[in-house]
Amino acid sequence: MSEQRNDEINFGSVITDISRGIQLTAGQLERCLTDEDTGYRYLALADIKNGFSFELDTENLRFFDPKQLGKSVEQFCVKPDMILLTKNDTPFKVDIAGKIDDKKIIVGGNIYMIKVDESKVIPRWLCYWLQSAEGMAKLRGASSFTHNGKMKWISIKQIEGLMIPHIDFNQQANELVAKIYEYMDWLKRLSNDFFRNSNEIFAIFHSLGMPTPIEDLEADFAKPTSFLSENED
Repeated sequence: MSEQRNDEINFGSVITDISRGIQLTAGQLERCLTDEDTGYRYLALADIKNGFSFELDTENLRFFDPKQLGKSVEQFCVKPDMILLTKNDTPFKVDIAGKIDDKKIIVGGNIYMIKVDESKVIPRWLCYWLQSAEGMAKLRGASSFTHNGKMKWISIKQIEGLMIPHIDFNQQANELVAKIYEYMDWLKRLSNDFFRNSNEIFAIFHSLGMPTPIEDLEADFAKPTSFLSENED
């Protein structure tokens, strides 16, 4: 996804909604964060991670008590398949919400929530393009320095004016599938390195009459993807 593109469009032309997360003082945030299950969780800047992911790791997020604020926080809850982009270049980080079911995840104030028109672009493909060297260069080129000149940040207007590749769904799907296979290959290498030196774990699986995780991975990866065939005209 790092090759240069000649055909580009404005990011804003595929955005249906973009907003910033909830802005709180340190004191307000401290009062709202809790260990008790409130039905709400809080997504902080540190929880956004560049790299391949299927959805947010919501189970490790802190619980959030909106009653401490005395106002509705629903507008700050991320929706399924929204792209999450950090406001500051420290460096920029991009993630995708995934399906997240009916979970209520309140997004912090240094994060933008971006909903795109899925009839024009595949959200997951766009997320991975933004994470690429090409995407990061575009973000940095569109951003501005803060008033003290020590940090770069990007505004909603600058995000909307960002130029992104204009390619058809089939090419987006091809690049997305290639990215998934790249990730699976990484997992396979990681698993091979780990289990090659873990005879004890192999022995446990064998004693239970179960296949080892490596055998499962190899069986799964041998299956051809049906994504493109199901989406071809």
